[in-house]
Amino acid sequence: MLYGHARARIFGMASIGVSELCAVCKRGHIGKHPEHFTFTQWTDKGLVSCEVKVEVSVCDHCGFRAWDETAEAAMNEAVRREYAKLP
Repeated sequence: MLYGHARARIFGMASIGVSELCAVCKRGHIGKHPEHFTFTQWTDKGLVSCEVKVEVSVCDHCGFRAWDETAEAAMNEAVRREYAKLP
């Protein structure tokens, strides 16, 4: 039904009140920010257009960006929702 790619986990969730060091540059700190994504995804019924708002982890030094399993689940749900609308 859906086609997706597994993403490697680059860093874990930071503890509350503790700033996490970036695993890529080893200098910056990771902060979470809500971001709105618009994307398309191929399915067995064709292309679907999706919109979703997720928390993205961003390094304040190098700009490295990643999202966690919760964000990935929200993106998958957006694809499922649009997929269900297809004939």
